[in-house]
Amino acid sequence: MIRRRSTREPLGETTGGNLHVGGVPKVLELFLGDERIAVEAEPVDGGFAVTADGDDLGAVTLDWRRGVALARLTIDGTVRSIRVDPVGAGYRLRHRGLDLVAKVYSPRVAELAALMPVKEAPDTSNLLLCPMPGLIVSLMVKEGETVQAGQPLAIVEAMKMENVLRAERQATVKRLAVEEGDSLAVDETIMEFETTA
Repeated sequence: MIRRRSTREPLGETTGGNLHVGGVPKVLELFLGDERIAVEAEPVDGGFAVTADGDDLGAVTLDWRRGVALARLTIDGTVRSIRVDPVGAGYRLRHRGLDLVAKVYSPRVAELAALMPVKEAPDTSNLLLCPMPGLIVSLMVKEGETVQAGQPLAIVEAMKMENVLRAERQATVKRLAVEEGDSLAVDETIMEFETTA
């Protein structure tokens, strides 16, 4: 996302677009969580003059490079340290309780990204999934049994350690998907529940 022209002057390079040296192009689309922000960056001495959705942010400098966990961001003289971790096609940014995923695109790539359907995570709230690759040592409940929050359900052995899996809430065991002695991959279904009121 960021490259440097010298040891102190960062440059932008987008994961899905093309902000380059000399500001070609200078217009970017920044996705911060669910918010889309039009950004213009004009190279100036030691950084960029930046506007975001038409608001002048003043002089902006960024001292960061890939692989470094902390970025030093200066906006119009105010310095902030931001935790930066790569995630997917963007970066997870954390600062004083703020926790967002940022993605930077050229305007055309942003148009295409906005058309991409959001993949909904499957509802696994009625399943007990294996949290790590392991061996089912013991199933401690039977089909049709009502379990209470905190009740032990199964024991999975992984890396010579036995891990007790417990019920998160009251429910009825609808189906056991495995038997004792089965080897499971991570996120493989151990049992299915019918939620009780």
